[in-house]
Amino acid sequence: ERAEALLICTPEYAGALPAALKNVLEWTIGDAGTYDKPVAWINVAGPAAPTGAADAHESLGKVLRYAGADIVVDACVRAPVSREAIGADGLVTDPEARATIALAVERLVARVRARADH
Repeated sequence: ERAEALLICTPEYAGALPAALKNVLEWTIGDAGTYDKPVAWINVAGPAAPTGAADAHESLGKVLRYAGADIVVDACVRAPVSREAIGADGLVTDPEARATIALAVERLVARVRARADH
């Protein structure tokens, strides 16, 4: 509720948004926790993912629209990360994926700053 924005990264589970995440987001509809809040997502599904997690992100967008979120479309990015691109410390090692993720964060922050200026 106190967050100025949300950045979500979720896997696809059985061709859709994981039920637990969908449930959490649905709870924000009644209390306006996501209403008019800048939101974006990062799709890191690797090359082996049959749909690239497209169905999960379609479901995510639908739920967020119902919740009245301000979806920052240009901050919703695909940055495929293979298992090999995760270091022993749990961090993404692939420079291209890191740059794409950083761009998404920059765009989301820009939306927050632009709203604060008005």
